Amino acid sequence: MKRLKEQQDKLNELEFERQKLESELEKIKEAYKRKIEANYSNQAKISLVHRFKFEEAIFVICYLVSLVEGKEYTYHEKELPIKEYVSGNEKEDFGWCYISQKFYEHQSFRNKIKLQYICSDILAAEKEIDQAINDAHAMGCDIYDSQPLSKFYELLTKPAKNYVQISTYNGHSDFLSSMNGNIEFICNDEIEANLPITLININSKICDPNYMYIVDFMNYLAVMKLDKENYTLTLEEMMAYARDFAEEVKKQKQKKSDKSLKKVVIEI
Repeated sequence: MKRLKEQQDKLNELEFERQKLESELEKIKEAYKRKIEANYSNQAKISLVHRFKFEEAIFVICYLVSLVEGKEYTYHEKELPIKEYVSGNEKEDFGWCYISQKFYEHQSFRNKIKLQYICSDILAAEKEIDQAINDAHAMGCDIYDSQPLSKFYELLTKPAKNYVQISTYNGHSDFLSSMNGNIEFICNDEIEANLPITLININSKICDPNYMYIVDFMNYLAVMKLDKENYTLTLEEMMAYARDFAEEVKKQKQKKSDKSLKKVVIEI
């Protein structure tokens, strides 16, 4: 009897430990669930504050760059003679297709890609882009010729002389409609150096290191959104921040200029 009681006590002890472990496991699961939900909420918040209405963003960017560079910048678009190659599912992109000059206006090529940029001299900018397009046309003679694509890749991933590329978008998934006109600002650093270039329409495609302060400014605005109701800023608030930010950028540019000049003088 004594041995049976000892065994029963042992079983009761083990059952108690099991229930205790199960209770602790449930608490851990609940804590983990709350952590995941909080993380999801934070991710949603981060995504929200980094998105800007395209029209407002472009207006503020032109204002900022005009202040920094000391000349007026305006926004423009240019349609490029390339399209995304689509097979079967129209939402699935498999790469680029070059459209020769002969067939460029053909009705079947609706999904054309547009370059969105700002500049201070529209004639010089258009001339530079047109020259790049002409160079690409000179390389290709067939409607599906892949040779010109390297020229267009260079056009969309290299800094320009007379304009600042902001973004690109294609016809069938134009973010001005499908993404409710939102844009997030990133640079081209993560784009692999091979064709085809990834055309994620909601993301910017700024590739000039001299104008990365645009990305820095938009990220700064995203931080400012966190303290605002509904995480939004008025256009007037963004312009006020742009004025302050432009002054800081000009100060930094002047410091770099002075340092470079001092280095040249010392070397001489």
